[in-house]
Amino acid sequence: MLVLKLLFCAVLLWPVACGKAGAPRYDVAIIGGGLAGLAAATQLNGLKVILLEKSDRIGGRVFTRTKHGVAIEAGALFAYDPAVLGFAHQPSRFIAGEQKMALRHRNRTIACHHARDCIAQAKIDSRERANALAWLKNPALPVTALQSEPYQILNAFFTAIHAGEMRDYMVTERDTAFSKIPNGHFQAGNGELVDALKQRSRADIRLNTEVTRIRDEGGAVQISYREARGESLIEARQVICTTDAATALKLLSVVRSESRKFFSSVKYHGGITINMGMKRDPLPGIGYIVHSTANPHVLFKSAHPQQRMIVLTGYMSVEQLENPGAIDRKIVTEKAIDSLKDYGIAIATPEIAFADVEFWDKIGPVIS
Repeated sequence: MLVLKLLFCAVLLWPVACGKAGAPRYDVAIIGGGLAGLAAATQLNGLKVILLEKSDRIGGRVFTRTKHGVAIEAGALFAYDPAVLGFAHQPSRFIAGEQKMALRHRNRTIACHHARDCIAQAKIDSRERANALAWLKNPALPVTALQSEPYQILNAFFTAIHAGEMRDYMVTERDTAFSKIPNGHFQAGNGELVDALKQRSRADIRLNTEVTRIRDEGGAVQISYREARGESLIEARQVICTTDAATALKLLSVVRSESRKFFSSVKYHGGITINMGMKRDPLPGIGYIVHSTANPHVLFKSAHPQQRMIVLTGYMSVEQLENPGAIDRKIVTEKAIDSLKDYGIAIATPEIAFADVEFWDKIGPVIS
């Protein structure tokens, strides 16, 4: 769930001849200002392009904030690879993560490079250990072959980077989380990538603009949208929709039956990210730690040498996070700080320099 990738990109194109008189015309209209929308915009320089984003910022699940001079990730956490971007981009200093991960189980912290090593050391029944190790040799086996506690432990590793339960995912996704994940970061955060994409694009970017309908009129694609000054309409020769599946389905006036079936089948998990800054390293030698029963279910550690700060980023998975604005941030923060003791971390509240919370109604898709 936490790697820097596109959560879902529904790309739909309608080639048309011309627009309707009266409405502003564009060659391409892009719906959504996340990485998919921004990346598309950079490829369309030379055309008249408009990008419509519902929120008050671009970047989507990439959301870097600054606290006490430290760049923290309220969304996508893992660093990207500049070499695969397709354009020259020099990010800030890369700070490598620790070499090991850890499992917190039955009041013990077990450091390892692979889940099998943690399981080999865990205090579980010998038959359950054999069950887990046998399954790890062939993760294509049905998840139902795992006994209760082995599943709980392996699912803890799995949900460190995926939204939802391991049992809901495709077989090909299962083996991606059981080895130590590189958890380095750029000093200025992943927001640098958002800024780089914006600078490369010549699109007309509109924030706080909610698209309400996309309709193919034959002679033009009409996009209805709502902003502070009221309802508006534009037309485009082509439309690229980079929203989540449910939003795309709602916006499109006509959807083929097979596409509707697919869009309707895509499931997402909500979640909460909590960043806690502290001066003392509570997990020496460990890049991140998972817990089979605690919430947050994973804590990632990042070092910020320039500010002499350690940041723990926790993720709390929520199957459906409705009305995030009604959730009390103070209560969530207090619970997250209190949960540190479940990880064997003895940090007093005064030692925490800052705590930052962000809510996501869709933090990632279930690749089922």
